[in-house]
Amino acid sequence: MENSPQTLGEFIKLTGSKMRIFDMGRRICEISDYNFSTFENAQTPYPYPFQQQALFGIVLWNKSHKDEQSVWFLKFPLDEMGLLIQVARDDFLNRLLEKAILDHEPSEQSEKIDAALKDNPYSFTPNPDRMAVFHAKVAQALKAAPSQYYEHAIQYFKGENGFDQWKFVGLQGIADISSRLESKENENTLSKAISELPAEPYSILCSCLENEIINRPLADAIIQRIDESIKNEEVDIGQVAMGIRAISCSSGKEKQRETYHKILNAPLGLEPEILASISGKAWEALEEPNLLNKYLERLAQAGQGCFNPLLADLLYIPCMRLLIMQSLRSPQCSNTLTSAVGAMFGKKL
Repeated sequence: MENSPQTLGEFIKLTGSKMRIFDMGRRICEISDYNFSTFENAQTPYPYPFQQQALFGIVLWNKSHKDEQSVWFLKFPLDEMGLLIQVARDDFLNRLLEKAILDHEPSEQSEKIDAALKDNPYSFTPNPDRMAVFHAKVAQALKAAPSQYYEHAIQYFKGENGFDQWKFVGLQGIADISSRLESKENENTLSKAISELPAEPYSILCSCLENEIINRPLADAIIQRIDESIKNEEVDIGQVAMGIRAISCSSGKEKQRETYHKILNAPLGLEPEILASISGKAWEALEEPNLLNKYLERLAQAGQGCFNPLLADLLYIPCMRLLIMQSLRSPQCSNTLTSAVGAMFGKKL
């Protein structure tokens, strides 16, 4: 078609739709139209790369059909600098334009676009917990009511029916209460419940909280549970890893980093699940040089099979690349770290 759109933003504009964009890879959070536009034009790297890809969800709605929303979940490869490989985006647009005709009525147009996204190599389906958080975030962004599971989740975390009754709590309800921490009542309810929760609902809650900025006393309650886990003779690695993720957006950065130092200094600091949780979800804490140095040393001690993929993933994050390269060039690097770097890159940095 003439004047074909060159970017996703242009295509969506031609449909007459409004949109909100959310990262779906490293952390579920909204991406501004401006930041997404500069990313699409390869002017800036993707802000939250995950496994060398940009994964994001786009929610669209037409002004004349506000209650009818469409959602696209897309993934595009990134180059070594974290920039969009535009050939992939262009291929996606061409596939879309082959099946989607933009001069249809909005409802028919939406159906054709949805059909074009099916079996598309650039589409993906998030796992259930990520999907629940996405829907909670979208409801918040569009000032919509939470799901029907919200009130039941509040009752559960208040302990009204007993904390052992977690199997009856909807995942969406947990995501809804986690995304509405601007309510002090919700935050206090979760803070009081943390120490009482069985392992599974605690893990689900943590997977939701990793996408939220949490304040005290909620962060303190999670840190207390982490401390208690570390003291146990048989440490539950999974529970500690989930706690690491839950406080990754904590507003109390000093205490957060103290906790990560404590974990890395403990024997469990060599566990791949622990190391992956820190770099995957709490990478901003690694902007502090001492913590980054400690993390890289422990990563090297964990073995090459752990070192290579986790370091490669970290290097894709825009704010981390220079900091990591500076740390790896430091004369204070141990022989173990130097050897791991040499084995990974095949040469000195």
